[in-house]
Amino acid sequence: MAERGDGDSMIGGVAAEWKNLSTMPDKLLRHAASMPSTYDTSAQRPFCGRMWKLQQLVGFCLGLLLLVIPILVNPITYYPQSNPMLGITLLCGCFWVFEVLPIYATALIPVVLMPLFTITSSANAAMAYWRPIQILVVGVYLVDIALMQGSLPKRMALRLLASMKTFSPGSLLFCFMFGAWILSIFVNNIAVALLLTPFAASLVTAAEDEAIELVNGPRDGDESGSDSAMSQEDLASEVKNLGRALMLGIAFAANAGGLATLTGCIPNEVLMGGPAIQEVLNYRRWMAMAAPVSLIAFAVSYGVIYARYLCNSALTGMSSDILKRERDEFLATVGTISRDEVIVASVAVLQVGLLWCRPWIAGEFVGPQGQRYVGDESLALLCALLLFVVPSTVEPGHPVLQWQDVQDHFNFGLLMLIGGGFAISYGFEQSGLSIALAHDLTPRLKMHTGLVETFMVLLLGTACTQVFSSVAASTVLLPALRSAAINTMENPLSYLIPATVGCSFGFVLPSSAAPNVIVMAKSADLRVRDFVITGLITMFLVLILGGPVLGMLESPIFDANSPFPQWACDDVSCLWVPVPGVVNGGVQVDSQGCGLLDFTNGTMCKLWNGTQLNTMDFINASWMV
Repeated sequence: MAERGDGDSMIGGVAAEWKNLSTMPDKLLRHAASMPSTYDTSAQRPFCGRMWKLQQLVGFCLGLLLLVIPILVNPITYYPQSNPMLGITLLCGCFWVFEVLPIYATALIPVVLMPLFTITSSANAAMAYWRPIQILVVGVYLVDIALMQGSLPKRMALRLLASMKTFSPGSLLFCFMFGAWILSIFVNNIAVALLLTPFAASLVTAAEDEAIELVNGPRDGDESGSDSAMSQEDLASEVKNLGRALMLGIAFAANAGGLATLTGCIPNEVLMGGPAIQEVLNYRRWMAMAAPVSLIAFAVSYGVIYARYLCNSALTGMSSDILKRERDEFLATVGTISRDEVIVASVAVLQVGLLWCRPWIAGEFVGPQGQRYVGDESLALLCALLLFVVPSTVEPGHPVLQWQDVQDHFNFGLLMLIGGGFAISYGFEQSGLSIALAHDLTPRLKMHTGLVETFMVLLLGTACTQVFSSVAASTVLLPALRSAAINTMENPLSYLIPATVGCSFGFVLPSSAAPNVIVMAKSADLRVRDFVITGLITMFLVLILGGPVLGMLESPIFDANSPFPQWACDDVSCLWVPVPGVVNGGVQVDSQGCGLLDFTNGTMCKLWNGTQLNTMDFINASWMV
């Protein structure tokens, strides 16, 4: 491990926690990426039968306190059940941040507590855990597993790198980052980080050995030997910088790539599972909007990392012998490309193509009432099931993808984690907490419009992600913003899209995103301050450059600045009423949404222009759509 200067003394203990994960098998590291403190086996755990560290004990006590305070204080008087729901949300958020329980177990807390506090029934709470997006995740994840099992991504990366006669540190960094970015667009970014980090670490070790051999070559006398010793230290430092650059590059590129598709990262999946939002979100439209922002994040990350670590590097003109040795060892182990790998690659391309073309495909399967039968879920699973049908040539008598491989590598806890976010969102609606929170958030959001509003919400999502991690930030933040949109009668997409994108900008801390945890654990030289300094610069530049692009794209692609849409009215916190008027500063409509007011116990609602209506007039007249 690299020596620590005085500047690292305060964070040395924090960094040690991540280093303790470095010897962990990839199967466990896949879970430790989301909960590093839980898997930190070398830490002292004096509490709760030697199960908890001080951090977890503090989180447990704080979580219980945050659960009890809203119930006792009763800050929301017009919707009594919203107080325990607020406590449940704070409890889950606290348990996620402090890792009191495994994050997947914490996601199950709402289904236990919501019925006990009479917020909703056990049956309804349980049903909230399963949405169509989880079937889509299953279909995509199965193809990802097949790709990882066949080593095709690593084979492609090695071929790309070995094609260069000589390479500079900058070109090597670009190849690794570009590979991580492209793979993370179509493959789970945790799997990509697990695949590329050992490869990068072995290359750095080999490069360090080669640099030492070059320095220790011809010597002339003792004085020359002293100069060589100095050069050896300098080159060793340069190689360490190369290693840090490669590891940070893989993590940042994986985060940027996961943003580009709806199934690329957890925040996108949480968004996709929101109420009725699938009517307007699809794979093609999201990628058309998010891919340019993802590309900006990739380019900025590369520029910042290169400028900080490699701009003045002395490691120029390195030979390709190191890469050739790596490739020879890889081929000796797995052999040449097999038919199985070709089939898996073809299925992966087919899956992406079908998801991209889903709007046109669904148009061919329409019911008598105009309902569309075919969705992303069916198309993703169609491709995944093909892998269980095609026979393997590597293991005759078995399919290309075996169920044992699925059991070994599929993260079933991910489905529970996503479901926990859906359950909290459902509890927001049923308890009235969505209306109460919207009332508090509305004045702050109403202060800004257009690009400024987009940037402020993007900044909010980004800031929450650095502190609470992308999982906790998206799970708690998105339901609150959706409620705020109903209260302001603004299109929910104008809040939800930038907040979700911001949850992918987890650059500042190792705990901000799962790929960060993996590279921190796998690297011998990466320090917490490397993340903090490099991540802060990257985050600010991505916000400054990516924010305006996002603001310009979300409106034409998703019509995010259009009047409040009917699909967003849930008949719990909003009614759709046949009242004509002018909304959004000049758009004439024949009917519009009317958000229920928390201080009237649901008897009054408010239009976009602030007009209050009696809801019973519309309910009794059966005018509600």
